[in-house]
Amino acid sequence: MVRNRRDRTLAPASQITMRARLTLAAWGVIGGVLGGVLTSLATNQLLLNWQALKESSLEVDMLERRQGAGSLRWNLHLRPERRSVFNRPPWSGALLHAETTPDSQGNIPSMDWRAFSALEFFAKASSTQLSLKEINIFIGANHVQYVFDQSDDLRLSTEWREIEIPFDRFRLAPWMPGADRTFIPRSGQVTAFGFDVKNRTDDLQGSVWIDWVRLRRQDGSVVLLSNGDTKDFDFEGQALRWFASARDY
Repeated sequence: MVRNRRDRTLAPASQITMRARLTLAAWGVIGGVLGGVLTSLATNQLLLNWQALKESSLEVDMLERRQGAGSLRWNLHLRPERRSVFNRPPWSGALLHAETTPDSQGNIPSMDWRAFSALEFFAKASSTQLSLKEINIFIGANHVQYVFDQSDDLRLSTEWREIEIPFDRFRLAPWMPGADRTFIPRSGQVTAFGFDVKNRTDDLQGSVWIDWVRLRRQDGSVVLLSNGDTKDFDFEGQALRWFASARDY
């Protein structure tokens, strides 16, 4: 019995068949190819190495409009800095705001919106990937911020869409002090308003068009705020100007 057990010991390496050697070589080649593919995928998919990019500019587009002679074309490109798919970059955002023009002493004038109950406008985008993230109303010289950020109501398409947001749906921004949690227009209070697009994951690029911005009165009638034909406009004797900018949050 002992002799039989010795007969079953493994043969030396020199006795490995040619077929086995070829099989081992083939598996070596396949392993090398797969390793190269996986390395390439890891480099391109996991290691993004995106450089941060924040661009936001404004022009008047006389070829694209919903009403009037032209519209505001807001061009933006937001790309967060990402070295891999695992890191979570901060939000970056593009802003389009209309602000009252300071007087010669630097004082910031304000608008009286007490007679109104809602903000209305037309909007469209160059791609369905672009949607408004927030609509903002600012009050006072310190620009206390009220926000509407219900994304379902702010989705855009490549066709013009009319959007109406009642004032009672604007909420005080969480980081802002203030007594009124809901926006309530008061005399001589509103100093700016506008729109935000935010991004933290994609390379987001395209254009948003804004046109025919209005205020709705308590009785249901509307008053034109900005017709989109120019960056500078006037509302009830108060000069305003549209600005485009970008920042991190």
